[in-house]
Amino acid sequence: MDLIRAYRKAIQRYLPLPDFTGVAIGWKEIGGKLIDEIGLTFFVPFKTNNPRVFIPRKLWGIETDIVEAVFHAPPPIMSVNMTEKASSECTDYRSLIHRPTPAGVSIGHLLVTAGTLGGYFRWRGRWVALSNKHVLAPEGKSNVGDEIYQAGMYDLLRLKQDIIKGRWGTLRAFVPIDMIGEGECPIGKFTKGVFNILSNALGRHTYLVQMTFNEVDCAIAEPTTQDFVLNEVIGIGEITGIRTDYKRMMEEKTRVWGSGRTTCVREGYVAYYPMAINVSYGVSGFAVFWKQVGFRTDKPPFIQGGDSGSLAFDEDKRVVALRFAGSRDGNLGVGNRIDLVMEKLKLNL
Repeated sequence: MDLIRAYRKAIQRYLPLPDFTGVAIGWKEIGGKLIDEIGLTFFVPFKTNNPRVFIPRKLWGIETDIVEAVFHAPPPIMSVNMTEKASSECTDYRSLIHRPTPAGVSIGHLLVTAGTLGGYFRWRGRWVALSNKHVLAPEGKSNVGDEIYQAGMYDLLRLKQDIIKGRWGTLRAFVPIDMIGEGECPIGKFTKGVFNILSNALGRHTYLVQMTFNEVDCAIAEPTTQDFVLNEVIGIGEITGIRTDYKRMMEEKTRVWGSGRTTCVREGYVAYYPMAINVSYGVSGFAVFWKQVGFRTDKPPFIQGGDSGSLAFDEDKRVVALRFAGSRDGNLGVGNRIDLVMEKLKLNL
């Protein structure tokens, strides 16, 4: 069985199970370091002494690996201590109000703490800011036309900045995220309903939960005036294009750089592609994503809370992915393919 077929089979068999958080094709890991062998990687919350996550060294003829990782996107609702200090002068600088506004700075919806303005793209002939949906359009609490703030509300309050001056623009579009159990497929809803009725009638404690695969966590905001646009990314420069040869980038461990509100400029490399993961959105629930790009770093962390919405670039300043999630320790980051983001939001450079 080839790798792609094994990957798809592993998603169907293992990803619905609570003891698995992801499946990917990528480099094997020993002692926290990647070795020169590509296979199937299974992500689990806890690796030690858990018989329920037993995976043979070879599955369907493919080498396997197990990595501890739980994937999170920052919680969307304001719940942080406003007296908390920023992690560095760099973070404080990116947390200020900037007019005109470069990419790589703090941004967010009124009900979001803070994320990152990833970069500027063209939409209907105008420049718009790209970030994550959970940064610009929190689940169940936002509508197109809502006000967007730069800096994000958390940073406006933390650094005692003028909230009125922080008004930056308007939410223009986003791609909905289907949380687990909330899919719209009528066949899936019917099958789940029939199974669960029968399960309940038979006194069983096993129930079906509808699982829909998402591809992107993305949204765009338009500035009040195009004069607010400073079309460069702090620490990176001007975007030169996009890069989409993901399989090759994974095989070559292509170096990438992210420019985020919290960790500033961080270097990593493409370690996994394709990748399917179960992501926690805090009180909003869990969502499953596939066709994702996975990053590792030799100098952790690669991504932390507040970096959501930032872009990953190759050495030629081409956009590779839109970062949206990561492991608890920040050593493993995950991004949406930039070609899928641009396609779904109808963007161009």
